[in-house]
Amino acid sequence: VIHRAQELIRRKEPGMEVTELPFTDSETFEIIRNGDTAGVFQLESSGMREALRKINVSCFDDVIAAVAIFRPGSMDMIDLYAKNKKGIESGSADFRITYLHPDLENILSPTYGVIIYQEQVMRIANVLAGMSMVEADSLRVAMSRKNPEVMAQMREKFTSGAVNRGVNKKTAKKLFDLIEKFAGYGFNKSHAVCYAALAYWTAWLKVHHPSEFLAACLTSEIGKIERITRTIDECCRIGVVVNPPSVNASSVLFDVDGSGRIIYALSAIKNVGEGPASAIIEEKLQNGDFKNIFDFCTRLDNGDVNRKTIESLAGAGAMDCFGQNRASLLESIDQAVNYGAAARRHKEAGQMSLFQTTESDEDESEPILEEKEEFSLEERCSLEKSLLGFYMTGHPLEIYSDEIDSFSTDPVEKANESENSIVTTAGMIVQKKIIPTKRGDMAFVLVEGRTGTGEVVVFNDALQKYSDLLEPGRLVLMDGEVSRRRGDSRFSARRVYSLDGIKLQLKAGIRIIVDGSNPEIELLHKAVEYLKAYEGRGDVIVDIRHKSGWRVKGLSRSIRVFPDSELIEKLRELLGRDSVILSRGRGPRI
Repeated sequence: VIHRAQELIRRKEPGMEVTELPFTDSETFEIIRNGDTAGVFQLESSGMREALRKINVSCFDDVIAAVAIFRPGSMDMIDLYAKNKKGIESGSADFRITYLHPDLENILSPTYGVIIYQEQVMRIANVLAGMSMVEADSLRVAMSRKNPEVMAQMREKFTSGAVNRGVNKKTAKKLFDLIEKFAGYGFNKSHAVCYAALAYWTAWLKVHHPSEFLAACLTSEIGKIERITRTIDECCRIGVVVNPPSVNASSVLFDVDGSGRIIYALSAIKNVGEGPASAIIEEKLQNGDFKNIFDFCTRLDNGDVNRKTIESLAGAGAMDCFGQNRASLLESIDQAVNYGAAARRHKEAGQMSLFQTTESDEDESEPILEEKEEFSLEERCSLEKSLLGFYMTGHPLEIYSDEIDSFSTDPVEKANESENSIVTTAGMIVQKKIIPTKRGDMAFVLVEGRTGTGEVVVFNDALQKYSDLLEPGRLVLMDGEVSRRRGDSRFSARRVYSLDGIKLQLKAGIRIIVDGSNPEIELLHKAVEYLKAYEGRGDVIVDIRHKSGWRVKGLSRSIRVFPDSELIEKLRELLGRDSVILSRGRGPRI
């Protein structure tokens, strides 16, 4: 990742070498301290991010310690490390670290009284038990191998040696127990330094060259759809734009253009791979951009780029640059492949083109692409999901954005953590796992929202009632409850609705916000005309707000409306986008 990122950076900063940087950059420590470490070597797991926040990383030594302490043997010491570090840094005269023996202070003070490194185990054995460094290393090896007979001998040797040096026998035994627990999983400090350096360099790249760094991460993840999806999400989160793939703009690997946008790699598209991608890029570099799908199929041999590859390129949007929609391109593939093969045969036979006799006739020789009606957003999204692993140009839920924004209380990925006891959320069903129980079947349902994915529990009653709506691919709204027990919380769905027709199911209405200090009466009269043209069962609520703070809400007794998208758009154009809100009606609730 570092090598690829530097290749991209050196286009604008020749000679840039991240390994020559000092380990002192405050911005780098800030993102590590905040746990903003997606993509950062060794530091991106959720547990590690929590540890970094607890430790409050402020220097390179903290990064070394974090890498070493986040191990099975020492992980439960993270809280102690964080507490002692905070106490020392506070400068309070009342705070002191407590050591089992005074001689431990010189050994453990750099790590705030916590054993983190194997070297510290060896020094404890040497200083407190009088063991030579060779014997201390043998102790470390014995502990890691957990041989009971050898460990019994080492315990006796350590304890007797410590007692001979004036250490209380009880303290000596406690100390051996402590290092025995740690040493089996302890980390060598020299290794921790190397890992921490890689962590620091990748974090530095993320801070100062995010596009190049994330493009390098994506390149390293080609073939791992789940990882690519996660990194694309991170790009969106920090504002790095990812352009869709293009046979005329992409490279074999993920690249970065002059404006800092990542360009999707051709080789990362399903059924394309490095070989066909290389052939496409090489042809483009030698003879210029491809003009259309017929030109593409003429210039590339079937042995390099086959029909399946072309189908995947078109479906993934890599041929959108030709100006035709994807439905038309996919429909024309057989025609284009046949034309291309014939054109290459005639060229090899020494003829100028398939039908032409002069160079000016060249364009006329190409077939005319038959225009088809473009796929729906949902169909395009489905193609992208299958070929790229995620939605590049949109999300199936986007067409229901108004409904989701208006009816949901929480995004699905945060439903379990909601402070509300009653939660409404929405998303697309990804997976349903049914678990038999004594009270009947229940299900764990994976739901993908617009900004993340969450797990929803569905108990037997709801599972039986809404089973059809919980199949993968269904777009749904869910009403449910958040239950909290023993520090854990989970969201369980009680009602499930299809997003298709959700306004009718909920008897949705419209809320109009009026500036009470300056009401525009003529516009409001026009709004009433619009509302009357869309009769339905939904309430019309007028919400009058005055800049002085008073507020009055009223329900229209004479107008009931169906909040059609066309009506909402008309009203927003008339009154302003923030003045017209889709509202949940008198339909079912839990």
